[in-house]
Amino acid sequence: MNKYLKLIFFFAFLLIASTAFAQQKYGYVEGSYSIGSTVCSVRWDSFGTAFVVYWQDKSEATLLFFREEEMNGNMVYDEYSSDHSTYKGKFTFKDSSFEDGEYVRSDGTVLTVKRR
Repeated sequence: MNKYLKLIFFFAFLLIASTAFAQQKYGYVEGSYSIGSTVCSVRWDSFGTAFVVYWQDKSEATLLFFREEEMNGNMVYDEYSSDHSTYKGKFTFKDSSFEDGEYVRSDGTVLTVKRR
């Protein structure tokens, strides 16, 4: 029993560590962006679990999680509400420079993303 418990904890640790590494590996996403006609600021969460998106015209921040690097080099991040319950949209950056890309809101609206 003790042996299996150790294995479970070991695999849980690997899962958590790999997620944190993926978030930090692509940390250059931090910065200010123009998205359509609004502005947001992306910062690494001090607890190390996600990026936090602070929208200029909204009081509630959202969370940004790394999803994948596509075959063409695009970096994809999913956005959720601060309580993780509601999908808000998807950021797709053209490459790891995070200079530009697109934001697809949950309602399907596509907006241009440009680093400020």
